[in-house]
Amino acid sequence: MLGKPFDEGETNDPPQSPTLIGKTLVVETPNHLQSLGVVDLYVRGQSFDFADGSGLEATERKLEIGRRLREIRARLDQGGNKADLAALEQDQSALQAELSKLPEAKPPAQGSFFRFQSVEVTDQLGSDAAVSSHIAAYYQRVNDHNREAFKDLLPAAPAAGEATYVGLEGCTKCHASQRKFWDQTSHAAAYATLSSQHKEFNLDCVGCHVTGYGKPGGTTVTHVENLTSVQCEVCHGPGSKHAAAPKEKNLVKIPGHSFCASECHHPPHVHPGWSVDAAWPKIVGPGHGMPGG
Repeated sequence: MLGKPFDEGETNDPPQSPTLIGKTLVVETPNHLQSLGVVDLYVRGQSFDFADGSGLEATERKLEIGRRLREIRARLDQGGNKADLAALEQDQSALQAELSKLPEAKPPAQGSFFRFQSVEVTDQLGSDAAVSSHIAAYYQRVNDHNREAFKDLLPAAPAAGEATYVGLEGCTKCHASQRKFWDQTSHAAAYATLSSQHKEFNLDCVGCHVTGYGKPGGTTVTHVENLTSVQCEVCHGPGSKHAAAPKEKNLVKIPGHSFCASECHHPPHVHPGWSVDAAWPKIVGPGHGMPGG
């Protein structure tokens, strides 16, 4: 048996250990094509009763260790406090050592048997040029369709007296050092990651890769002029009033620590273990949330 009775929401499923019910192997693979369940059958003689050659008893622990290692790798990739990173590296070493000591599955001496493995789908598995070409062509067709379909969808006008978006260059006039810092962040390349894959007009993607999406004076699917990528005003709000009176307090927002996580940084768009705390140092710096600069 393979699959699951139902699915809902966008959250990534965790890997599940296969189960033997009688002589039936039950396998549940995660959603979003995170991994594949591979079952190899080894036939000996004329026997079609397949014994466990996978060591399913150890599989659950292996999956648990693998899950934790993925979380640790994601946290390490994000950087952060040196003491916290050192503790994570220590945990990683201990888990890898335990994993190496788990007994390897041995097939039975006689009779047919099966082996199961869960193969995580990552870029490291390689790519097929023909399949990649088909996928790229699909996204190109979606892009071409949406470019035409949404060409007349303009941003709503701001209400009278409301602040509007001024764009990155408008902010840079007074905040050159903050702009220099922002240029080095992933937020600065957010729109390029879409356009390079023909996804800039994809309805599932564009909203988190532009500034002011769906908001008065902001952007729509195809109208993103001067507001591409995750600019200052995503976090600080429309800046026209602040630009007109920079010494006035309370005309620009100071975002909370986790204000954006639920909007864009949620599964399946982030790795397991992603956290605002670990990501925060990558979007703040001297003069931009930190002293100096």
